[in-house]
Amino acid sequence: MYFLLGWPRVFRLDTELSPAIISVTSFKDKRFFAILTKDGISIWLSKPTLQLVYHQRSENVCAEWKDDSSRMAISTSRGYIIFFQLERDLSVSHLFHCADQRSSKKKESSELFFVNHRIPAIRMKQDCAIRISGGVQCMSQVRDDLFVSCGDGIIRKLSWDGSTSEKNNIAISSLPFCLDLDDQPRATLYRNKSVFVRQMQFCPLMGGLALVLSDGRAAFLIPQSIKFEPTQCRCVLAQAPGHESLQRSHLCLAANHRYRLIAYGCSSGEAILYYLDEVTGAMQVSHILVLPPEKFPETSKHTGPLSLLKWSPDESVLVVAWESGGFALWTAFGALLVCSLSGDFSMPNDACFLHLRSLEWAAEGYELWAVPADGGSEHFCILDFARSMTAVNYYGSPNDVVLLLTGDRLLVSLNESQNACSSSRGWLQVLLPPAYLSSNWPIRYASLDESGQCVAIAGRAGFAHCWLPSRRWKLFGNEGQEQNMAVTGSMAWWAEFVCLGCFDEQTQCNEIRLYSRHCKVDNLFAHSTRVPTLVSCVSVLRDLLVAYCSDNALRLFALRTVQADRAELLRLQEIALNYCVPHPYCVLAVLVTSLRAEPASPPGQSEPESILINCSGRLLFLARDRLVNAVPGRTPRSFTFSAATPIASCVEQVWCPRGGPQRAYLNNALWLDCGAAGIKVWLPLFGLDKSLSGFMAKRIMLQFKPEFYPLGIAVDDAELVGVQVEVSQYEGVPEPYCAIQRVKCVCLQHILRQLLRRNLGPHAFQVAQSCSDLPHFSHVLELLLHEVLEEEATSSEPLPDPLLPRVLAFVREFPHWRKTIAHCARKSEFAWWPHLFGVVGGARELFDECLRENDLETAAAYLLVLQNLEPPLLSRQLAARLLETSLEQYRWSLARELFRFLRAIDPEELHVDSPRGPTSPKDSSSFSFSRKASMALDLVPQRTRTHSRDKAPPLRRHSSGGSRESLGERADEFLDAILRKQVRAMLSGARLKELGAFGANLLSRERLVAMLRREEAYSVEHFPSALLRLHDEFGWPKPALVASGLPNRPLTSGYLLRTLSIHDDAASTNGDACDSGLLTPALAAARPLDALVLPLHPKEECSSHTTEESSTANESAETASNYSAADSDVILLPDLVPKGDSRAEQQLRYLFDVLLEGECFEWAFLVACALQEHHLISDLSAALLHHTSARKHIQQVCTHLDKGLAQLEEWVNAECLGYRMFIQHVRQWIEHLRRQLAQRHQAEAEDLSEHEDSALPTPPRDDQDEPQPDKADVQASTSNCRLS
Repeated sequence: MYFLLGWPRVFRLDTELSPAIISVTSFKDKRFFAILTKDGISIWLSKPTLQLVYHQRSENVCAEWKDDSSRMAISTSRGYIIFFQLERDLSVSHLFHCADQRSSKKKESSELFFVNHRIPAIRMKQDCAIRISGGVQCMSQVRDDLFVSCGDGIIRKLSWDGSTSEKNNIAISSLPFCLDLDDQPRATLYRNKSVFVRQMQFCPLMGGLALVLSDGRAAFLIPQSIKFEPTQCRCVLAQAPGHESLQRSHLCLAANHRYRLIAYGCSSGEAILYYLDEVTGAMQVSHILVLPPEKFPETSKHTGPLSLLKWSPDESVLVVAWESGGFALWTAFGALLVCSLSGDFSMPNDACFLHLRSLEWAAEGYELWAVPADGGSEHFCILDFARSMTAVNYYGSPNDVVLLLTGDRLLVSLNESQNACSSSRGWLQVLLPPAYLSSNWPIRYASLDESGQCVAIAGRAGFAHCWLPSRRWKLFGNEGQEQNMAVTGSMAWWAEFVCLGCFDEQTQCNEIRLYSRHCKVDNLFAHSTRVPTLVSCVSVLRDLLVAYCSDNALRLFALRTVQADRAELLRLQEIALNYCVPHPYCVLAVLVTSLRAEPASPPGQSEPESILINCSGRLLFLARDRLVNAVPGRTPRSFTFSAATPIASCVEQVWCPRGGPQRAYLNNALWLDCGAAGIKVWLPLFGLDKSLSGFMAKRIMLQFKPEFYPLGIAVDDAELVGVQVEVSQYEGVPEPYCAIQRVKCVCLQHILRQLLRRNLGPHAFQVAQSCSDLPHFSHVLELLLHEVLEEEATSSEPLPDPLLPRVLAFVREFPHWRKTIAHCARKSEFAWWPHLFGVVGGARELFDECLRENDLETAAAYLLVLQNLEPPLLSRQLAARLLETSLEQYRWSLARELFRFLRAIDPEELHVDSPRGPTSPKDSSSFSFSRKASMALDLVPQRTRTHSRDKAPPLRRHSSGGSRESLGERADEFLDAILRKQVRAMLSGARLKELGAFGANLLSRERLVAMLRREEAYSVEHFPSALLRLHDEFGWPKPALVASGLPNRPLTSGYLLRTLSIHDDAASTNGDACDSGLLTPALAAARPLDALVLPLHPKEECSSHTTEESSTANESAETASNYSAADSDVILLPDLVPKGDSRAEQQLRYLFDVLLEGECFEWAFLVACALQEHHLISDLSAALLHHTSARKHIQQVCTHLDKGLAQLEEWVNAECLGYRMFIQHVRQWIEHLRRQLAQRHQAEAEDLSEHEDSALPTPPRDDQDEPQPDKADVQASTSNCRLS
């Protein structure tokens, strides 16, 4: 197959005369081109593109070449035919000389190098001229003669030397016309006596002459003899049942000999392809080429008549051009490859190939020469193409690898596991060796081995192979051997050997040769086996090689390794195909496969079981006769095949996997590409029930149409592989740039659908089960459901046998069927939903089932469906229900999206009872799930709120007349209620880590603090349990003793810490502890962890809190040394405080700050205890002292802390002695806190009393005043309550 590549190349004629180009034609070998202008003719070389000769000749109309390219006939506008003779100009040794200066020293010794690089000079000489009465309409070569159609309805037969005979002329009016050969007795003469032949082409393989009559009818002239005797010729008119309007609209034609088709262009812009019926000889319609209206809704109506048709050199692609402009490429059986009328080709009016007058393919189809239709055009353009090797070499590459060949490079698209060495756009570009191209261009064949690592190419002579990872080519070292060998058939790899059919020029013999890629490319290291005729196709499976030869016979050989790098062929047998193949040229491919008509269950090894022959698109199946092969005494290498059986028609490509137990159905199926008919899969049906296996077919043919033209099949992924042309338009350049990209599409859903349609559900389930491990299997089920839903929901009439119930029942067999239905609904039209949920059930029920199954993501998908099916109020209730569940299960990402969903609901719609309906893309209330949400989402608007602890008022349904601002506030209160409920549940369950994750993922820190303040006090019921859960959640280690003998007696006042103080100033809690005078410099220097516990000696017991700041390091050291082991065996130093993971410590500190700001003092106290850091206790005390709440609330907090501390003391003494020292320190802190609070409250009471007294009349004073407290004592008491 052919695909546009790169930019068109534009050439201009170098002549002073009128350079308006009329047409372009080529020699038979496609190496030389003749460009005909009104005033002359020029001969061009294809590679390199050079003009060799120009001959001036006026009044030219059209030109025709002789098959051997030695003569040319040119018709003129005056009714003459002028014959020219072309010969080499021996007076000039060469016209141009191409030499490689970089390697000239290396190649000067080879005379052959200079001969091949010298472009010869060509001379044109006029031979004779003949006047044709009636004028020349067209010309066509028929064997050794030239047929000329005249305007008077006569077909004249001329010799190339100019001689003619009147008795050999064929008059259209005297020919009998019929619809088929069986209708010959009723054949009549043509009624229109003035009709003549507008265009004709000789079809040797079909045995006649294809005609286009002047009245628009298509006909086929069939002679009784090869001499075209006028009295022995009959004409068969083409008939197109159902297309009567096209029967008289034919304008041009192009015959395809390999596929036995004749393409006719019509005035309606369509092309009709006919074939000759083998039984009746009638011209029947094979298919019609028409632009698909779904892709070309407008352009297909304005294309105008189809004016040009031209088949590619391998006759696998047809290029067409319309009179109004544009061209397209179609495969032989109607698959559209490229069309310049698509939106991608946005070409201006001056593009070189917008309107075309003439087309001609170059050698091997790598180039297409095009002439614009402008009246004064003096230029022509060349379009470059990349060609797929499946068109000429079916074993050119593995099934999942795309191999394309251009004029100078290979494009290899490897599979995913081998794609590491690929280059841009997923292609591995391998430049062809210039040393080989210089003398052997163009490349005709290419083949890639099964590993995708080694590729072989063959051109005009010889061959070369390359190891792709290193890009290293191996060529013939002996150029004589290279030029003596020409590859005539396809190539195939067997292990490390390349197998090819060739013709040896030196011995004039046809051979099959084996070359090892590890050895030098030389005949000394090759094994050759002679065959009587030319080899056309080669196929290999395991150790069996099948070669198809031009004598219409298959020859089977056994492959065997002789040495490490040598192999040999053993002849097995020969199979004649004369009874089923009309001509060897019609054989497109021959494949030896492991395919069996009755597949084994389970499948076995890939032994050769059958041979497939593609003959003009008709696939023939030769099955191995196992009953004959099982006869005792027959050698294992003896194969007997049954008669050829046609299994498919219109086949362009064939893929047959090697078979295997994995994905048994797909690996043992036959995959066919049938052009416009799509893909056909000959699928095996393994017996599920032995009692019914005898009444069931063993295979079934399934058919579907892919999205693009496939070039391979990745069976392991159940995908089709192909390429697409990407068109780019650049400013200032009228012509577009074309690039090729590898594409894939899933095809499994089509197979499942066809099986379900045929009531083969058990087989469909087995196929799906074998592919359930694919990463895109869920997508396959979605596509299956979506395609069936679209077809049935958009049907204008009720279907008698709907497929949707069967598909839904099939989808329910898999675990994630609810997710499949939800995703299908979201990707479908809203109008299809009633049809879908009318069969599968209500979306509300599916939503509830997802919640029961804990499938929250799928429930969220159904929520988007319910948003359009249910009233907004019910949608909000369901979303709130799902939100609460997601918060309980810590699905933070889903919760963020649900909050967005709830906030997107318009509050004014909540009172509407009708469903919301589909939302437009621009609707602000539309919502889609996104995984890229921010980590901190401020879900509640930043409105000023009081820090009162009153509960939020209950939600009430608003009236329709309320303001939009009040509606928005109530919606925010609804969300706030859900959040507060979750926060309350987390704190009541002592799930502080989840609370931290909740705030980090859903709320900003300010919003979390505000939410904590709005609720009532979150008290702790049992402090030891909460502390243990805190350790477990964060993986934080509990303190342990470093020595035994910790005294079990409670600490007396002698153990009062010097660090104990309650600071009235909250800002001083973050300062250096040495500034307070309560820490010695030695301990202050060793304070990296901020938690120091050092008991004092009993004899230094203090009776009151001191505020002295004269403590020195010597006093502290002496104090520590005086503390004997008899009093206590443990000194807890900073480096012995247990520490956990740094991340856990960071999370605990974050939680402490949030809880403290949110006035959750009891939980903040537990976090401080877990960290055992005294400065956190100091922060807590400062927050309590400076708290602005009521006195009753502060006293209640202190009471709870006192009760919790008692619980901790009991638990510490019983289970965790490591906490003992710190808890006793906290006990002292509680007592000092109470005293400080009592003093503060007493002072406040006195201030209030004085204020009240000042408001009353002054009573008479007594003689004795009450004693006032000393201010110094109050200041000392206050400063002693500072905690460093």
